[in-house]
Amino acid sequence: MEELKNVHYDAFISYRHCEPDSFIAKKIHSKLEAFKLPKAVRTKVKNGKTGIERVFKDEDELPMSDNLLDPIENALNNSDFLIIICSPRYLESRWCMKELEVFLKNHDREHILVVLADGEPENSFPKILTFDEVRTTDENGNTVITRREIEPLAADTRDENKKEVLKAIDIAVLKLSAEIFGLNYDDLKRRHRKQKIRRMTAIFGSIGAAILIFAVFAMIMFIKISGQKETISRQYDELQDRYASSMETVSEQLMGTGRRKEAAYALRGVLPDSDQDGYNSDALRSLYSVMDVYDITGKNLPQNIYEMESEIDSYGVSFDNRYIWISDGYSIIVFDIESGRTVKEVERKADSDPEWFKAAFCGSEGLIVLNGDEIDYCSLSGNEVKPLEDIGLYSDFVEASDGTATFVVYDGIISCIDNKGSLLYSIDLEDEFDYDDYSLASSSSDNGNVMMCFLSDRDGYVILFDGKTGEVLFSVRDEEVMGISGFISGDKIYYSESGFFRQDGYNVTSIAVYDYVNSQYDWVRKISNIFTDNIIASENNLYIIDETMILVLDRYYGDTKNFYYLENPLIACWCRGDRLYFINFDNEVHYCDDYLLYDYTKYFYVNAPSSKVISAIRINEDLFCLFSQTNYIVYYSADKNDCIKTDFETEDVYGEKKTADEELKKIIGEDQKRVRESLYSDDQKYIVALFSDHTIKIYDTVSMSEVNWFETDFDTLVDMRYSTLANCYVLSGRYNSVLLNGKFEKICNTNRIVGEKDGNFIMADNTSTYYSVPVIDYNELIRRTDVYLNGYEPSEAVKQKYNLK
Repeated sequence: MEELKNVHYDAFISYRHCEPDSFIAKKIHSKLEAFKLPKAVRTKVKNGKTGIERVFKDEDELPMSDNLLDPIENALNNSDFLIIICSPRYLESRWCMKELEVFLKNHDREHILVVLADGEPENSFPKILTFDEVRTTDENGNTVITRREIEPLAADTRDENKKEVLKAIDIAVLKLSAEIFGLNYDDLKRRHRKQKIRRMTAIFGSIGAAILIFAVFAMIMFIKISGQKETISRQYDELQDRYASSMETVSEQLMGTGRRKEAAYALRGVLPDSDQDGYNSDALRSLYSVMDVYDITGKNLPQNIYEMESEIDSYGVSFDNRYIWISDGYSIIVFDIESGRTVKEVERKADSDPEWFKAAFCGSEGLIVLNGDEIDYCSLSGNEVKPLEDIGLYSDFVEASDGTATFVVYDGIISCIDNKGSLLYSIDLEDEFDYDDYSLASSSSDNGNVMMCFLSDRDGYVILFDGKTGEVLFSVRDEEVMGISGFISGDKIYYSESGFFRQDGYNVTSIAVYDYVNSQYDWVRKISNIFTDNIIASENNLYIIDETMILVLDRYYGDTKNFYYLENPLIACWCRGDRLYFINFDNEVHYCDDYLLYDYTKYFYVNAPSSKVISAIRINEDLFCLFSQTNYIVYYSADKNDCIKTDFETEDVYGEKKTADEELKKIIGEDQKRVRESLYSDDQKYIVALFSDHTIKIYDTVSMSEVNWFETDFDTLVDMRYSTLANCYVLSGRYNSVLLNGKFEKICNTNRIVGEKDGNFIMADNTSTYYSVPVIDYNELIRRTDVYLNGYEPSEAVKQKYNLK
């Protein structure tokens, strides 16, 4: 945490981790960090800032001591303002009161901003903010301190429905921003409204929705038919270019819904076969992103979709990532994951209940299907269908992690079916627990052994057995259990049992680690007021997950390391190294470890899903997502680029940074005040200027004129040099580079390019790891896109919806 000790924050948001407080805090946090001042009022801000750069919103609760965690206290001390999300619950939080106390040690009360989330001011505002101390001198010269009641100026977000609350939050953000920048709220409100109108006009005027795209396309066809000469030809070219630019937005929408091939098709349709014929830079830049040719960090992007006619309600993936089955309750279809080819289709019996129509893989060779009053083994390589005799109906399926068998659980019996559809053995659970009315809660397998957890009305059960022989290695039954989960790893069993809530409103969860080889418990830990939904382990940590929080324990001793409150329940999780990664209902990817909870979304996806993900399965490094109200599954994975190498030595050469402030001042005069940084290109032909409004402008040093400008997320300039490999200029910031064509238009965004070697770009990520990456020019990108599409045509419905050629 030492690197965060001196980080400066514009504001710190203090709130109680419950609803609606958390919802309002999160919305205000995201809107503040995205807030940009209208240009008309920027001159009134003394420090020259154009937006709110960093806002701290803590994710943890106060530990059982009087001291705040060091990162929280540092953030409070390094924040200009404290924003309090007030409600009656806020006053009850010892954590929140401590945050207020720490902030006031180094700041005055004028730097505390109040947002009313719930309740009335008298029972929601901290008392210290509701009075002022007035110092006077009496007739004897003594100082007299009297208290005067005041009502702090607050932004009110209370309302009866979510829509109105969101409107109130927008107003609150304007009020908070006005205070932070020292501006008048009414002036900022008017300016922001004008800015919003201009932005919406630009959206509908340049990006275009489907109606605009259709109109442009129709006008293109009209002009093309009319046969007029020079003027018509120029108008035709302009409209073609606008249509091509609109495909950038269309591709983003398609990528957000997982339709990568459709996105590539849309962009390829507006780009010529050769760059000699001219091209639209917006479409080219988007195609570079869709084809992912320069990604060195392994971000995930849509690889394939698996579609049905109706909305999908269940699906499963084989242990080796070879096949996926999906079901809409009427049919089950098995697809080859890589090619998307249909392998098998099973129809539900007309007179059977959809609840008893489900499937599970038997390794990578077969599929077990429960279909009404029948349960069958279906070969995936042929047409063989084998009824499974002596197997009960209404079953649960458990697939072995190595694909050697599938276990069918029914009526207190566990039956093992091998990947050829043969019954190997059965285990009668009544022999272990003397009870047969329980349901499967969780399962796990490792090293050929299988662990299953069961739950009855009031009891929990754990059984471990040899997956090959059925020999029971360990079993335990505990009473008064309302939730149970666990897994096996090596010679250890990890499981948790949540007890019923007591009259005082609390419950106790037992977490145990059992060494079944030596027949002894390594440790047992009891924790109050937590209900376990899942338990998962990394190398050194054990993560206990419930609906609202994640508890981090030491895997080997059971000591508490940290805990995090979740604003949204997670829908899938996995471990890599010592981190727990998870996806929540807001499509965000986070990770946590011993020290922090971090939003990892922009580093995980090339394009994050825009549709709501309601369930996900993570197998190895691949992710399969089901979107809300959709009839397809999206397969996400990182592109495997064998051409990218890291096994070489190089130096991180920034190049000689030659500032151009004096020369630039001759060109732009007083505008020089808005320049954050400037430099010459390596050949001294151009000057690059980074402005405070996050734009970059490029000037010709001979003609002393501006040649182009564009928006940027660069925070500093490193260099601009001409690449003989790519035949273009490369402009680099601290972490990123952009490729610029002959018109100095952005045609590709990449990680930072530090040099060239052996015909390749040398790139660096933010950990200063170096990669040798082949240069992909225009013609090679088009060739790769054509190979990827391989004659693919979107459906007519997609073409019509997005107005594709």
